[in-house]
Formats: sequence, C-alpha cells, structure tokens
Amino acid sequence: MARELIVAVFPTRNLLLQALAQVKTLESIEIKRAAIVSINQDGETVVVDDDLSAAEGGPAGMVLGGFLAAAGMIFLGATRLPGVGPVLAIAAGTIIGAIIGRLTGSFAANLLDFGFPRDITDDIASQLKHGQPALLVETKQDDENFRALREAFETHEANTVQRLEDEDL
Repeated sequence: MARELIVAVFPTRNLLLQALAQVKTLESIEIKRAAIVSINQDGETVVVDDDLSAAEGGPAGMVLGGFLAAAGMIFLGATRLPGVGPVLAIAAGTIIGAIIGRLTGSFAANLLDFGFPRDITDDIASQLKHGQPALLVETKQDDENFRALREAFETHEANTVQRLEDEDL
C-alpha cells in the first residue's frame, strides 16, 4: 500500500495541538505515525515522535536484563546456597544481566529505527522559524485523506500543507 507524508506548518504550538486533536477524531483517516518538528530558542531542531533512541533503549534493556537475571538466579536455585551465597549470587547475576541488557537495548534501539528519516525532519526544520512548529503525519496515499487533513489543518491556520509521497520517504 502506498503511503504519503503530509507536512503542515502552524503559526503556534497551540494551533498545532488543536489541529492534531481534530484529526484524531476523524474516523476516515488512519494515521500510521506522526511527529512534531520545531526549532527551540537555541536554534536546535527538536523532533517529538514515537521513535526509541539508543539513550532510551539502553536503560530499558538494563532494567529488563537485571530483572530477568535475578529471577533466573532464583529459579536456578541460588536461594539454596549456604550463608550469604544467595545474596552474592543474585546480586552478581543482576549486575551481569543489567550490563548485558543495557548493551542489547542500546544495540537493538539503533537497529530498529521507527522514526521519520532524519534528512526529512532536518529539511523541514530548515524551513521553520522559531515558534513555528510543523506536524508530520504519515497516512495511506489517498486524495480524500489529503483533502480531509488539509481542511482540518487549514481550519487551524496552517500556513503550509504539502504532501511527500513514497519516493520522498
């Protein structure tokens, strides 16, 4: 199924959020993913989307790895060791599991990139002014979808509404 990316630039963040809320109520439009691109006060590009970065994947993997290793040590019988053996075995397993989990989580987050391509978000950001956010919406390629989205966005004073198709994504 062909997909397209619709980009709308709004004069303010509040108008963008109102437009996004209206689009969510439209039952005929299936949004695959969305992101907000803006420029902060320092001139840096800020992208808010559903992508998981390596910085987020590492800690998630660390917690999961540590928990699974501790549970594994308990199930393998670490609690039957004499003296402080159970505490040492479970602690060592937890630390090793956390280290391996952090590395695995970071690596997996780098491999599984679900966000919009960086060159597209950078290109859109280069056309923005401070305080003027853009909304990126990926949906199936359909003229009726585009018309409905354009109408919703223009109702909330979107300055620019354009569509990028498969070859641009």
